[in-house]
Amino acid sequence: MWWIREGEFPTVDEAVEKLDYLQKNEASELVFDFKKKFPLPDLTNEQPFVFND
Repeated sequence: MWWIREGEFPTVDEAVEKLDYLQKNEASELVFDFKKKFPLPDLTNEQPFVFND
């Protein structure tokens, strides 16, 4: 799971990227699971979340 802005719809490619990140790393504010959830971040800024693999 990951937080998205209201009105946005994630793509399949984005979902695959997030799942890949979660499998390679632990849950974080970028992507998380039901066991470890993170609070809603400030989504008002226009900067996208960036993965640092």
